[in-house]
Amino acid sequence: MPLATFLMTLLPSVHTFSFLLIGFGVMGLALISYLYQKRIQKD
Repeated sequence: MPLATFLMTLLPSVHTFSFLLIGFGVMGLALISYLYQKRIQKD
């Protein structure tokens, strides 16, 4: 069954990619909120 082995090799990479994507998204949101707070304090 080549399809099953293909899925088994593909799933970990997709899981790692989604994990990295979520991590970068969280870091981006934290950076945006930090810059937004700095801009509010400056005004």
